[in-house]
Amino acid sequence: MLRKEVRSLGLTVLVDSRRCSPVPALFSAFNILQDALPGCIYTVLLLADRDLVLRLEKPSAVQVELLTSLKSLYKHVEVSQLPTEFDGSFPFSHSAWVCFRTRLEQLTSHCEDAVNLLQSTITGLESAVLPATAEEAQVLLARYRGVMCTVLEDSRLARLQLEGGAILSRLRKEETSVSLRDDYRDAVEVVAGLYDQVDELVHKLVMLSNQRTQELDFIMEFKSLEQGFKEGGEALLKRLERWEDLSSAELQVYEVKVRSFWVHLFYHDFSQRVEDTKTNIDKTVYVSTSSSTSQTDQQPCALTRILTPPAKPTNSPVL
Repeated sequence: MLRKEVRSLGLTVLVDSRRCSPVPALFSAFNILQDALPGCIYTVLLLADRDLVLRLEKPSAVQVELLTSLKSLYKHVEVSQLPTEFDGSFPFSHSAWVCFRTRLEQLTSHCEDAVNLLQSTITGLESAVLPATAEEAQVLLARYRGVMCTVLEDSRLARLQLEGGAILSRLRKEETSVSLRDDYRDAVEVVAGLYDQVDELVHKLVMLSNQRTQELDFIMEFKSLEQGFKEGGEALLKRLERWEDLSSAELQVYEVKVRSFWVHLFYHDFSQRVEDTKTNIDKTVYVSTSSSTSQTDQQPCALTRILTPPAKPTNSPVL
């Protein structure tokens, strides 16, 4: 949680051994930390009596300097950076620091767990390929809903959403000696950034889940339409009007199919009307022809006159 410029310098650790000698395990812990994060410890200042015999099990990976007086300590650390027990002016409470670190690290851990959970779920939704059949879409839709329920009901995420904001607010309003340090404020802002990231990822997941749900619902609707298209194409296509605002690059293939359906429907409807018109004309001509043959001595009806070509002119003189 330290600032970059502080981390690059490494820690200066002060061990007060004036009342009791440090146990070897302390230096073993320093070595483990230094091996895990090389350079994280700059030096260890060991304040002790002159007659202290320092025994280490093996050569230390950190620099250890033995100091036998407060005067020698002041050469390494400014008085303003030392608490009152070292005759310094820095207001420090170890119990307050432990309390702060405990709350901070718990909140950080919960945020990191939630971020990992949400990111993995989002990656799964984004990488999923849309199914080709209505049955597969129905199965995938049920799985998505199950995943969303599992994620949103996860105890870590639920606890974080319920208590995280209040914990963060209390950390920001802390009024102890610990809160006077720049590192305190930096650590709080880091965890605040994690908390905001959780909120953003929850919003992103919900939006993505809604989009995927709409897409799968559309596929099931489309496959149903595709199956029953021949029975009543125009009526079925009207069922898709409610999806006209749905925009998805992955659904473009269905948009092409819808257009082809409309073209097919229009062509089929137009061809059928032409065919019906031709049939009606043929029937009319047949009826008109029959009427002319059976009623040669009668005055032709209007329809017969229309369909019958005019007689050829003769050369007979007009009387």
